[in-house]
Amino acid sequence: FVDDIERRILALNAQIADTRKPSGEKLTRIAQALEVTTDYLLDDSEEPGDEVLKEAFFRKFSKLAPDDQAKINQMIDMWGKKE
Repeated sequence: FVDDIERRILALNAQIADTRKPSGEKLTRIAQALEVTTDYLLDDSEEPGDEVLKEAFFRKFSKLAPDDQAKINQMIDMWGKKE
């Protein structure tokens, strides 16, 4: 997941290379394209935090068809019942 984001950031770097600090609007568009938060883009840490990963998952989950969301919910429920 992180490697994929890093590749996308490098690809988009060419688009913002002409400025050292992209505008808030441009930063927001980049974050949306990468399905991360603007905080993640501005953070210097190597690994995204748990909250960033959860937000990215939720965004992807929200874009799924209702039937696919239901299947994922069923899988989560089944995993939760393991003991």
